[in-house]
Amino acid sequence: MSVEAVIIFPLLMWAYAAMFVYWDAFKSQNINLKATYTIADLISRYECPILQADIDGMNSVYSYLIRSDLGNDIRVTVVSMGLADDGVTPELDLEWSEGTGDLIGYENIDNIQGKLPIMATGDQLILVDSVMNWEPPLTFALIDLGLGDMTFGNSVFTAPRFVPQVLFDQPCV
Repeated sequence: MSVEAVIIFPLLMWAYAAMFVYWDAFKSQNINLKATYTIADLISRYECPILQADIDGMNSVYSYLIRSDLGNDIRVTVVSMGLADDGVTPELDLEWSEGTGDLIGYENIDNIQGKLPIMATGDQLILVDSVMNWEPPLTFALIDLGLGDMTFGNSVFTAPRFVPQVLFDQPCV
């Protein structure tokens, strides 16, 4: 019986540590998603145009919500559905896109067109992308628990709530 215990005990300890690491990864991904929804909801309620300082502040709030300082960034993009030059064909327009840290804004609509949902003509959509770096809470030199450092990313869409258009870097009227 003691021989069996000596054989099984390391396996049980590895399984316990692995479950702890996997649970932390799922928890961190869930927190990341909820924090991204919170930032998107915050932006949707803005009535004045957003400044770069506002986006930097939202990145600080995002880092606080996910409880991590491992290089977390957000990107805020506003797209609208308008009409092409012919006045009939719907066309997506990139209004503005700004990011923080390594997550730079989009240059053109082609980079995100596949991500966007179907929109009605005249609608505007706020897209918030977030990136969260994660490190496993337990690491062992000789034992692999199956997860290493990871980057979690999420994209959340929302519509403006109180204004028809979310502007960037313009004076508030």
